[in-house]
Amino acid sequence: MILFNIPDRQFSIIREIVVVIVLISILIFTAIIFITKTREILKISDTLKNVSIDDNFFPILSSRNGVVLFANKKFLKLAGYKNVLFVEGKKVVDLFKKETADEIIKYSRSTDFSPENIKLIDGYLKNKNGGLIPVKIFVQKFLLDGVQYEQIDLIEREVSNLVLNDIPINISQILDNIRDIIVYIDRDHNIKWINDAGINFLNKNSDHIIGQFCAKAFFNKGNLCEGCPVELSIKDGNPEEKEIKLPNGKYYLIRAEPIKNKEGEIIGSIKIMNDITAQKEAEINRYETETKLSLISEQIPTLVWTVDENLKITYASGSVLKNLKISASEIIGKTIYELFDKSDPEYPAIKYILLGLTGESGNYQIKIMGRHYIVFYQPLRNLEGKITGVVGVSQDITELVTIQKELEEKNKALQIISDINQIISHAGTEDEMFEEIISLFNKKKYFANAIYITKDPEKDELKVKNASFYSDYIQDAFGVRLTLSESQKHPSGLCYLDQEIKIINRETANAFTPDFINKLYKLGYLSAIFFPIDIDNRVNSIFCFASDTNDEFKYINYFKDIIEDIKFAIINFRLKEKQKRNEELINEIQLNQIRSEKYEYASRLASSLAHDFNNILLSINSYVELIRKNIKTDNQIEEYLCHINNSIKKGGDITSYLMKYSNYERINRKSEDIQNVFEQLRNEVANLCNQKQIGFSSFITSIGNKIFCDLNRLKESISMVARYIINRSKNDAKIIFSVEPIVSQGTESKDKEPHFVKLQILSTQLMFEESFTENIFEISELNISDNQPEFSMPLISKIIRLHGGYIYAEKNKSGVGFVIILPLESEIKEQTIYRDDTARKERNILIVEDAPEVKEPLEIILNALNCNILTAPDGLSALNLARTINYEIDLLITDVEMPNIDGITLAEELYKKNPEIKTIYMSGYIKDFASKESKFVPNSIFLQKPFQLDIFKKIVTDTLNSTVKK
Repeated sequence: MILFNIPDRQFSIIREIVVVIVLISILIFTAIIFITKTREILKISDTLKNVSIDDNFFPILSSRNGVVLFANKKFLKLAGYKNVLFVEGKKVVDLFKKETADEIIKYSRSTDFSPENIKLIDGYLKNKNGGLIPVKIFVQKFLLDGVQYEQIDLIEREVSNLVLNDIPINISQILDNIRDIIVYIDRDHNIKWINDAGINFLNKNSDHIIGQFCAKAFFNKGNLCEGCPVELSIKDGNPEEKEIKLPNGKYYLIRAEPIKNKEGEIIGSIKIMNDITAQKEAEINRYETETKLSLISEQIPTLVWTVDENLKITYASGSVLKNLKISASEIIGKTIYELFDKSDPEYPAIKYILLGLTGESGNYQIKIMGRHYIVFYQPLRNLEGKITGVVGVSQDITELVTIQKELEEKNKALQIISDINQIISHAGTEDEMFEEIISLFNKKKYFANAIYITKDPEKDELKVKNASFYSDYIQDAFGVRLTLSESQKHPSGLCYLDQEIKIINRETANAFTPDFINKLYKLGYLSAIFFPIDIDNRVNSIFCFASDTNDEFKYINYFKDIIEDIKFAIINFRLKEKQKRNEELINEIQLNQIRSEKYEYASRLASSLAHDFNNILLSINSYVELIRKNIKTDNQIEEYLCHINNSIKKGGDITSYLMKYSNYERINRKSEDIQNVFEQLRNEVANLCNQKQIGFSSFITSIGNKIFCDLNRLKESISMVARYIINRSKNDAKIIFSVEPIVSQGTESKDKEPHFVKLQILSTQLMFEESFTENIFEISELNISDNQPEFSMPLISKIIRLHGGYIYAEKNKSGVGFVIILPLESEIKEQTIYRDDTARKERNILIVEDAPEVKEPLEIILNALNCNILTAPDGLSALNLARTINYEIDLLITDVEMPNIDGITLAEELYKKNPEIKTIYMSGYIKDFASKESKFVPNSIFLQKPFQLDIFKKIVTDTLNSTVKK
């Protein structure tokens, strides 16, 4: 109750006094116990001094029940203790490695007790600092005043002042049990004693070793070894040691201890050879490991540092210092404020150190001298746990940041490429593709602007054709006249001229005109990249990306991929256009082929008619002569006969004209080098232009193939074509001579070799363009006067046709003139046509005619051809009949005008099912041929009714025999 009535302040003072009194009492009690225990240990220790000689040769330790009671001076020196008090009272387990201590205690506590019984143990002694010392241990139990003690003798490297003849027999036994080689050598280097380990090492009988010269016994040498430690120890009286490596690869440490007699004279030396192979190899491995670790640590981009409470740097080490080009001494002692020249507490290097001083830990990233670092920090505490500073590790992650940035750019580029490829896949034309790509960049906002620049050939300047955000100011900034000197420092001009990618940012801005840079910055763009889109080594256009950041275009390889996709798409679009033009050209060639076949037939027919008409004229002329000879005529009859003679003369002129341009002329074709052929043709045309003083230009594409032709006839014909054009050209005209290959779409040729060659002879200024029409190849008028035309286009067409080629009139942006298509030798070989007089058996001929009086004679005349003759009254019946025989029809002979389905439609349907079918159209109206010729299927001819049956049979035979061999 009294305590409760004491004021709070007085109660607090009383409580503190009580606590102090209790603590003092505990300390006094503890001190009394410690002093009592120490006295007991010292008493026992003094007793043991008589048993364990303090100056014994070996380190000796005495204990009872595992508690240390005494240690001689050699033991204290070996373990690193200054006084015996530091070890007395400790446990054996505290002075030896646990496994070693367990063996010592196990033996000392065994029931077997005999003073002569000694236990040999290989183990480890702990020194003062906790390090392990390898030792050989001999444990011997003994009784003192009826109490059992243990004496622990340690045999280590030092065996000094050992006089063998004074050593008890048990010590000799101990030395024999030591694994190290121990040899006693006198002053003359003769062996006086050697333990069992040495005898086993030399592999000799002890009688042959004792008294032998040391070098002779060990190394079979008659003289001392260089740097012999025994010789040195005898001379200077000090212990010596030396490491040696034997030929077998083992390492030994040789120690020599001088031995003195009672008078202090050196009488010899103890040589101890310790096998240190394991330690040496471990040392070598450790050295190599440490060397490697040192090299690694020097190359790892890290920095370890500490700062104190005042933010002063107290330690710094690591290879990052090399990257920063500073040494540790330059920064140790400086404050963080001084090092970074910053006073802002929010600056990362300052902010997070201050947080570390409050007990927080974490990491942050910082950029120093262009490199990126991640810094891990945590508070630095003393032994009492008080925060005394901050410790940190800085890791250089520049490469990681770079890779991460590259991955981000790559992913961005891949997404752009994916979007562009989707556009390319469905875009119809090149212009549509660019419009959608620009629209994409506007929508997705990958960059501040995407700009497409093209060249205006008329003004010789680069103009912005399209942009994500278009304005006149963009045109003004990015457009440039190529003829101006400013273009040499304008990125788009340079990009166009040297076909190199141009990048603009703060670092490269001074390479371009200030005017352009100011315009760029005014538009809000800090960087831009210009990509030339080159097709066939010529820049066609430029694609530009503009960004509002300075380092947007650091990784240009990914942007190159975008441009490569666009360029590939442009090439594909242009190839498609070229293929389309080639297809149109090939279709035109096929139509011309059909026309040529028709003209060929007409020529044959005209030749035959001319021959028969000549016979008729001859017959009439003969009868006129007979009339004059055999019949008396008057003036009236004579006048009639004169008219007949004049008609005969005119008919003869007509037949002569027909024969001149209709007869087949044989040509002698052979394989010629195509480059040589067209070089000669070009020279012919060039000479003609020189004669007329007309400009000439030529372009011959290398084809690398051969042509099968009659060179002289071909040169003659093409020269006539050139002369025709030159004579009709204006004085300021230019004749264009060009040769290029043609590859048809769908060819199975793996290397896409050309099958045809296209030759153009055009005039840029022609006086009579209207004369260049398709009918120029037809016989439009018969000139029977003495003045013959300068040449006949049908004749030239026939010569070209005999070479397997075609000629037609052409008018395009280059000029007006003629185009000649000729097959290459490979094409002729692929389309070898055989013609024999015997019709192939088992061929099917289908005659479709609605007039029986016409159909029956045709059927009768064709029965002699040994073919299957099939007939039908109209087109519908013919289709049904063809379907039953799987459309296997070799020749279709059809009238043009028929009920149900006409002949034109019938031929088209059958051609779709069987493209190899041949067709003969028949009609009594010439207008059918003129109006419907364009609808005729390939491999077809037209017959005008009426015709002679023999001529009809010959045409059918020739048509069947012109089938391509399979």
